[in-house]
Amino acid sequence: MLPREYIAYALLKDYLPHFNEKNKDESTMKMLYLISSCARKNLHLISERERKKPWGDEFLPTQKLFAYNFNYDSLSLLD
Repeated sequence: MLPREYIAYALLKDYLPHFNEKNKDESTMKMLYLISSCARKNLHLISERERKKPWGDEFLPTQKLFAYNFNYDSLSLLD
């Protein structure tokens, strides 16, 4: 039996899709479909901020998630 809840993290550009992928859009959509189709009840998609590349640049969200117009939750640990 599949779990009812899924948490997907590191949904960042160059992770999803992987920087070596030739067809980045198709690869991203396939992976997001796979992740979302497995969740039976709740799906948590996490594209964290302030994660750095080895040379110091910040990772950006995966373009497909960034382009989606959704009222995302913003969590602050200092509230």
